[in-house]
Amino acid sequence: MTDHQLLDAAAKAAGYALSADGLMRWDDADAEFMVWNPLHFNAHAFELMVDCGITFRNFGHKVTAVGKTQCDEYVNNDPFGASRRAIVRAAAET
Repeated sequence: MTDHQLLDAAAKAAGYALSADGLMRWDDADAEFMVWNPLHFNAHAFELMVDCGITFRNFGHKVTAVGKTQCDEYVNNDPFGASRRAIVRAAAET
């Protein structure tokens, strides 16, 4: 699955409406478009995790996000990147 497909599936699971580029969502509170990419922004990944009811565990060398399925990512010198990807994958599979 490409990053674009992953983001699209995760957004749909959280109830977000994305534009064609897959990186924007409609923010009803402000009535404007804003950049949304939980693969790159920690706050967006955290929001996605909460919206989808995902639990998260950090084991040091790997991280695990659990929604309907368990998604593991190995840290490989980027614990935040691995965490964001695990969360997005878990959301995409809900």
